[in-house]
Amino acid sequence: MPGLLKERRSKIGMFRSRQLACCIIGILICIPRFFHLRVVVINDLLPMRNRLSMAVVIAGDARTLLCPAACEAFNQAILQPLMNSTNFSVHVFALIKPTVYYGPKSPWAMRFPKCADLDTPFMNMSKSFVSDTLIEDAIALLSADSRQLRVMDNTAAAASWVSTLEQKAESIGCADMLRNSGTNASTTALILSGYSRFSQWKTVHDGYSMMEEAEIQSGKRFDYVMRLRSDTRPTMFSILDEQHHLPLSGNSTVTIFGDGHAIMSRESSDVYFNVYQTYGHFCDTHLKLNNGQYLWGENPDHYFSKFVSEEKGVGLSNHGNFSFWFRRPHSCAQLCG
Repeated sequence: MPGLLKERRSKIGMFRSRQLACCIIGILICIPRFFHLRVVVINDLLPMRNRLSMAVVIAGDARTLLCPAACEAFNQAILQPLMNSTNFSVHVFALIKPTVYYGPKSPWAMRFPKCADLDTPFMNMSKSFVSDTLIEDAIALLSADSRQLRVMDNTAAAASWVSTLEQKAESIGCADMLRNSGTNASTTALILSGYSRFSQWKTVHDGYSMMEEAEIQSGKRFDYVMRLRSDTRPTMFSILDEQHHLPLSGNSTVTIFGDGHAIMSRESSDVYFNVYQTYGHFCDTHLKLNNGQYLWGENPDHYFSKFVSEEKGVGLSNHGNFSFWFRRPHSCAQLCG
């Protein structure tokens, strides 16, 4: 097997060989090392002027995106229908944290508590970093006219996990609340909840910035933008309807597919991909004081829709016939099945 990994193969062949080698030892993990934040361009093509163009933004942890089956599912249900049925020019922009970390308090670990007690890359952050080559090979499997990949270095990727409570409070405008209320269970829970939303949406925004840079370089804006999560799989056959139309009700509407997936016209995308701003100062605007205790003013996820619709005037619609399921590790110590 080591000899096979050294052979010069096609992208798909190389990736599947690495997958097999890693699965034999039970985990998909490679020797940790630090990476510089850099851009990898594969099949670099500027948006074609005689075709509608779709930018696909993927931002987050590598996780199960490293599994070939995950990339193939995206191809069959989303990317290939766009390219073949509607003749879109499709361009992928991926900002990936090079980790397979979930953590012992993640929903997946809580569902399978026996996994939380094991010293695996999924539960031990220091062991969770993966090779940038694995990430490059995964992105290369996605069907697209062009792909750009930006891999965070380990320090940047781990920042949201290792930052202190004070640092997290400062980043979301809650430093005064923490100083005034002190560190207690209620205050800590509020800060962690607000910071997790801010951190996730800020990463999504940074991935979107890669697309904006490409627009500046090409001198042309994309027509549509889609956001995909790296750790999910589509549940339906095709994102297009029976008439091969996009699931959009208008140019000023964002169509939501469950948690973390959306499609919209370029006219509306600046609003959606800047949602992090509403959580960047949530202690000033989203909390209320009740008998000396800070509480959320309302369901924290409602601030997403309030920012998009009420503040920015962009409509939101939920797509009932196309959704995603979370793709979790195959076992406690093996990423891909």
